[in-house]
Amino acid sequence: MRANERRKNARVPLVVAVKHLKNRSPILCQSSDLSTLGMALVLPHGSCLPDDKSTKLEFALPGSNRTMAVEVMPVRQKMRGRFIIAGVMFKRLKAEALRQIQEYVEISAA
Repeated sequence: MRANERRKNARVPLVVAVKHLKNRSPILCQSSDLSTLGMALVLPHGSCLPDDKSTKLEFALPGSNRTMAVEVMPVRQKMRGRFIIAGVMFKRLKAEALRQIQEYVEISAA
């Protein structure tokens, strides 16, 4: 069984700019997919996420003019060429942010 066949939560492609708020100096990265539990990110080489603690991200879903600030916990990071591919899990999502993400995933997965 492949990893994507085991997933219980739908993941959908999402390519948007994401700000990683690190020490008051934002690092611009890019998302590659989204689920209600987390997202995958592409970060520039040398700017990995903290391994064992939560961090903050900001992004806006397509069609929305509202920036969403979320707390995430990195679950994996891997070098791929000149970039870092990271998977993060959402922590303590606010109800409105969760609703927006659920709606976006449902519409995009259809």
